[in-house]
Amino acid sequence: MRIQTPESLVWQGEALSLSTSNSSGHFDILPQHANMITIIERQPIEVVTSDGNRKFVFEKAVLAVENNDVHIYANISVEKIESENPRQIK
Repeated sequence: MRIQTPESLVWQGEALSLSTSNSSGHFDILPQHANMITIIERQPIEVVTSDGNRKFVFEKAVLAVENNDVHIYANISVEKIESENPRQIK
């Protein structure tokens, strides 16, 4: 599993499971999950690892599962590209 922003790698490691919510509701990702892609907006992303739990929250993120790999591209927003002033972002 890999979580990254345009600026840096946030976290990378082996995950046992992931839990979060999208516009359709709560869901979990376990090993051998079907391929999927979704948008996560301001929802906790809880990752369970053999070393314990980790929790991440981002304004907006794209979560993709492909061939048993999970990638989260966080803080990706058209508004940020259009405006350098955070006060103008809606």
